[in-house]
Amino acid sequence: MKVAILRIHPAPYREPVLRRLVEDVRFTVESFSIVGEDGGHAGMGLGSDRRPLAGVRHLADLAFGDGIRLAIRLLRRFVFSRDYSCVVWPAYCPWWLTLPILASAISGRRYAVSLDTVRDTSRFVGRAFKRLIFRRAAFLWVPGQAARRYLREQYGIPAEKIVTGLYLPESFPIPHRLCTGGPITFLMVANHVPNRRMEVLADGFRAFATRHEGVRLVLCGKGVAPLAGGAVEVLEGGCAWPSLPELYAQAAVYVHTGEEQFSTALLMGAMAELPLLVGAEVGVCADLFAQAGEKPGLTVDGWRDPECWREAFERMWRHQAMWPKMGVAARRCAAAFSVERTARAVGAALMHDTKC
Repeated sequence: MKVAILRIHPAPYREPVLRRLVEDVRFTVESFSIVGEDGGHAGMGLGSDRRPLAGVRHLADLAFGDGIRLAIRLLRRFVFSRDYSCVVWPAYCPWWLTLPILASAISGRRYAVSLDTVRDTSRFVGRAFKRLIFRRAAFLWVPGQAARRYLREQYGIPAEKIVTGLYLPESFPIPHRLCTGGPITFLMVANHVPNRRMEVLADGFRAFATRHEGVRLVLCGKGVAPLAGGAVEVLEGGCAWPSLPELYAQAAVYVHTGEEQFSTALLMGAMAELPLLVGAEVGVCADLFAQAGEKPGLTVDGWRDPECWREAFERMWRHQAMWPKMGVAARRCAAAFSVERTARAVGAALMHDTKC
């Protein structure tokens, strides 16, 4: 049995599961990158592919003519040929990728889909295509419970067809804390993009810091430079992947805001045993804050309002004595994201359906 797993770009939070699938003697796994590098996180050590299927480094470099050639290449190699018993496609909106996935569904080719969608903005035609693709797939591979709930509630996909654990770093080490003796550090690792509204977070923290000495908010990512000032410090350009444990070691609390499908950075904050202060619409909250008896931190419903963030920082400050217990709870909740368990689940999904 031969399986092809396609990804948009290389990333270290996908490699651990792929490596274990490659080691599975029941099938042969070949993985392919559409483009050579994640353009949004270039230079951060996320890995690169010298021979991507699209022949370009970043999606932004893919012109219309390139898209036509890529769609033909994908159709020939992964839909019309019989080289693979199953193809795992990444769900992504460009037509040049939707076309071969739709062709697989219509032609009866054996395939699965990996996706991180947690809400639907499609119109009638788009939803019809999604319904066809999702229902005819052998299984759907998603990051966590938010995407799982979306598939079940919006498209009626049965639970047994959904595998969680799409974005998984190796177990993040509990770093030796470096935050003693200095300012109490609140940390967020993310690029400053519109859906995150990091300027709102920064304004809320500055209002909080006027009442508390010896605190700082560190924002690490691309585009954060304009947010510096007051008690807000920035690491413009982000941090290289291998250096992340040391960065997290400087923090007392991990903070994250925005409207996101998941957030690997937040998951790593939980793995690093940090208490969490999180906007309620970050997808991984559905996993980290849903376990009975565990309180890994606090969520913020009004994350678009600076005053709500000021109040949230105040609430977190009052719970300072609980931070160690919150950190331990966060790490226990993050333990549900197991590389080995996910690899077994994907392998079982590949073997369960003889069509795949």
